[in-house]
Order: sequence, then C-alpha cells, then structure tokens
Amino acid sequence: MVNGKRFEQQKQRQENKNDPILIAIQKARSFSEIKPEQYALPGGFAEQLAKSEKKMKTTQLRKFFSKIKNIENSLKGKKGELDEVTRNQLYLIIPELTYARGRLLITPKFFNIITTIIKDKIRNVDDFTNFSRFITALVAYRKVEEQKNREGNHE
Repeated sequence: MVNGKRFEQQKQRQENKNDPILIAIQKARSFSEIKPEQYALPGGFAEQLAKSEKKMKTTQLRKFFSKIKNIENSLKGKKGELDEVTRNQLYLIIPELTYARGRLLITPKFFNIITTIIKDKIRNVDDFTNFSRFITALVAYRKVEEQKNREGNHE
C-alpha cells in the first residue's frame, strides 16, 4: 500500500511538471500578467482546474475561498505592495492547503498551482485582486461540475 501511494505521488509530480496551467503561471512574473480571458472564459484555467478536481468538494474550496475574500475585503481602497500583515495572512493559507492535501481533500495539482501563485506570483494588490477573481471563477466552475456529477451528466 505504501509503495502504491509513493508511485501515485511520483506520477502526480511528473504530471504537474507538464501541466499547462502551472507552466503558464510559472512563466508569468506576477499573477496580474494572467489575464481574465486565460482563466475566466469557458475552457480557461478555472474551468480546466474545476474539471480536473473531481474529488474536491465545493465546500472544501469554499473554505479556502472565504479566506481569500476576507483578505480581499481588508485590501479595499489600497494600492501598491502588500503589507506584511496581508502577506502573512496569505502565507498562512499554505499550511491549511498542506493539511487538506495530506487528507486527500485536494489534489497535488491544485495544491501546486495555488501555492505557486501565493509564494511567487502575488506581490501587490493588483496581483491579489486578480488571484481572487481566479478563485471566484474556479468556485463557480467547480459548482457546475459538482452539479453535473450529481445529475450524472458527464460532458
């Protein structure tokens, strides 16, 4: 059983290296370079990720989403670089994602994409705002996918 789990983890890591979403995010200098048409439109990053996250429940995603929205609300009217308090709030999401990944509530792919964004691509309020919009689109597409799965409609 342990060897099977290790094999699955190695396979996931290899798949992540070739993931077009992760590659596009890694190439961007900051998250504001990722345009809404890349993630928000049907077939974009948010929908692709929502479809690939079959095991992840919307409730799990919404826990993460509510933390992002709370941070966004604290940034209303602010511009420029993120302050230390906001940056720390953002970084503290990573251990929660790690825990969820360890309990198999989120996939390694989702974990890698989100932690890459948080650690390396959010430098200022504009980056964060764009990230929040990406997460909003992801929640919407995930909800649609979950509904399709409940109804047995697998496009």
